[in-house]
Amino acid sequence: MGKVKNNWGFKDPNRKSNRMKSIEMPEQKFIEARHKKYDEVIAKGGSQMQGLIAAWEIIPNINKRQPTKRRSKK
Repeated sequence: MGKVKNNWGFKDPNRKSNRMKSIEMPEQKFIEARHKKYDEVIAKGGSQMQGLIAAWEIIPNINKRQPTKRRSKK
């Protein structure tokens, strides 16, 4: 099986290089940033769906805690 060639620019969504690249922001600012990004896309002539997708790329920072080790009971 080789690489499929096509002329219509299809990008495989399952490839790592084509995954959504999100922008992390503090929780206090990400809603304002989403509204601003949505308005920018609409002003450039994009559709509402394109604006929503661009806005959803902005996500709040998530505290990623390390899992605690469970100790076995002896």
